[in-house]
Amino acid sequence: MTKSTTCIKCGASFCAQRSTAKYCNPTCRKAMSRGGIPENRRTSPSQRRREDEFFDLHMRLCETYYGMPPADRPAYSMALIDRARAGESKIKRVLTNPLLLNASESSRVYNWRSSRAYPTIAQEAAKFSQDKWGVSIGHAVSGQTPTAMSQSNNKLKEDYDHFTC
Repeated sequence: MTKSTTCIKCGASFCAQRSTAKYCNPTCRKAMSRGGIPENRRTSPSQRRREDEFFDLHMRLCETYYGMPPADRPAYSMALIDRARAGESKIKRVLTNPLLLNASESSRVYNWRSSRAYPTIAQEAAKFSQDKWGVSIGHAVSGQTPTAMSQSNNKLKEDYDHFTC
């Protein structure tokens, strides 16, 4: 015997197959046991906006990076890492995002111009921190790098000063 009842999670009306049914479907049942439906791009306009802003910032950083001469790119990477160290959380989030760090040409991540020739800005910054300090980008933005700059980095430091705001 079916009984019309209301889901205690979403409030939808449904025909219960059992007299003890509380939820309209397994999604609502699981969501209640986990403390609610997690906020994601599909269900939340604010999360969608945050993700759009995140990927827009990534694309703007890539456009700036790939729009400059290759000789200036290391200084720009250093400037981005220092901005992340200084507390710019959006830059830090872009540079350390696992999705951007592990992006491949075939992934749905937004590579600039969708080409392997243009890795994500996170991949470029990670390569820079590994080459210069021998540490991951996560350690670099946390300030866990060697403090002393060698003589060979003096030119890089001069170029870096040009890009700091």
